[in-house]
Amino acid sequence: PNSTLGTELLTFYTGFGVILGHNFPFYLKFKGGKGVAASVGMILFFDIKIFLICAVIFFGLFFWKHYVSLCSLSAYLAAFLLMIVFGQMGYYHAEPKYNIELYVVMAFLTFLAYYRHRANIVRLLKGTENKIILSKTKSGTLIVRLDFFVLGIFKTHSLSSFNTKECLIWIVLFLKLISSIDNPQISPLRIIQ
Repeated sequence: PNSTLGTELLTFYTGFGVILGHNFPFYLKFKGGKGVAASVGMILFFDIKIFLICAVIFFGLFFWKHYVSLCSLSAYLAAFLLMIVFGQMGYYHAEPKYNIELYVVMAFLTFLAYYRHRANIVRLLKGTENKIILSKTKSGTLIVRLDFFVLGIFKTHSLSSFNTKECLIWIVLFLKLISSIDNPQISPLRIIQ
């Protein structure tokens, strides 16, 4: 088959580097994040269908169970499995060796995400993991901000009409939303133990 995965594979490796840099920054003595937010950006640029399916999984679990770590790990595993399914269905129009390379890199990233979340997994198993509950603040609630983000994408654009500039704007808005979750001073969330 005609391999069109070359550029996508290079993009994927670039994302891989970003995730490793996020998880192990040399300027912070290799103590960084867990890689989920960086992975969201990589998946969004690699395959928007996987991104949308994982977003549904993430937010569905979030509003049901309220454990962000469970949502992140479930969406990550789903991304890995969906990549295999789509690759085997010929969605990426690639030779088998490129698909296998893609699967191996994504398997490593999935393992890394689970490894970085090992303390969260222990707390989930013990039932001591923090729950995130939406609450009202002076600026409104997170659910209103999520509605703005999601409705903004789907009301103003069909998925095929996005251009690069618009994608970057929505990614910046999404990352701003995610960063507000981690900052208790500006976050519209409260943590329940």
